[in-house]
Amino acid sequence: MTRKGGRLWLAVLAVSVLLAGVASWRLTGGGSSQMVTEQTAPAPAEQSPSTTQLSPVDRPSGLPRDAGRSGVPRLLAIPRLSLEMPIVPVKVDRDGAMALPEKPTEIGWYAYGPRPGERGGSAVLGGHIDSRQYGSGPLAALRRLHKGDEVVVRTVSTRHTFRVVSVRLIRKQALPLRTLFDRDGEQRLRIITCGGPYIRSQGGYQNNLVVTAIPERTTPPPDRSMPRSPAGKVQG
Repeated sequence: MTRKGGRLWLAVLAVSVLLAGVASWRLTGGGSSQMVTEQTAPAPAEQSPSTTQLSPVDRPSGLPRDAGRSGVPRLLAIPRLSLEMPIVPVKVDRDGAMALPEKPTEIGWYAYGPRPGERGGSAVLGGHIDSRQYGSGPLAALRRLHKGDEVVVRTVSTRHTFRVVSVRLIRKQALPLRTLFDRDGEQRLRIITCGGPYIRSQGGYQNNLVVTAIPERTTPPPDRSMPRSPAGKVQG
């Protein structure tokens, strides 16, 4: 081999080693695509004044439970209040709390939990009482509910009827989250929104209004699922 040929062979070898190193670096996660994704992630949206801080217990992974089936709840109706609201499946937000529909005219169903009408566990509906952009919503009327009032949840093909057993105002920091999102206990429907005083300097509404209802034709048991106190009192 001539001296010129030897230099050419060394140059080819060096380029081959360099290309192999670049390929290996890309396979092991190198490159700029991941950094671009992280840098361009959207910032969290500004919270509305009625943000309901609910942190679901044992946050699951994957798709919402049965979110595409016909048994998914579609409409909430409370005849005595002349209230009708579309129900939309929701997941969790960036903070791990139950996400809520942006509009206070819609209510979310926590799709990782039971559906209304399933044999066991708490089906949870939650929504904003109001918002800066859209104003007050139908859930503002929940405080006027009485024990025994009818609550109806409709799916594409089924109507589930419940009766209210309690309406309670609970300080947000005292919410019994494991009870609210129970998946294995008695069949219940929970409807949650904000309530109590609105103090802007302290983050907005200080309480959550929690409505608990059980299926109609079920003998109402003592409601021991929430902290003991008269309905409408702030838990402290």
